[in-house]
Amino acid sequence: MTASIDIRAVAETLEESGMDTRQAHVCATQMHLVANAREAVTRPELDAALRRLKTELIERIAESERRMMESMSMQYWRLMATMTALLGLAVAAMLYLP
Repeated sequence: MTASIDIRAVAETLEESGMDTRQAHVCATQMHLVANAREAVTRPELDAALRRLKTELIERIAESERRMMESMSMQYWRLMATMTALLGLAVAAMLYLP
């Protein structure tokens, strides 16, 4: 599937709309390359790629959430241990200091 794009006409139209000359020529050239690309993606291929991407993102998000919960659990127990130790020191100080 190829399409013919007149690079000069596209560039002139872009320039007339206010785009810089160099940018207009680069955009027109890229449009030409895309239109003449031989590896067009079909809708089913695009849908399949998007499904794979979505699945991968969901898996990565789930893994990140799992690691975050494990980290938070460990921090919780460290906090509890620290508070218990401080409470023990406070009780010892009250019992043994005059």
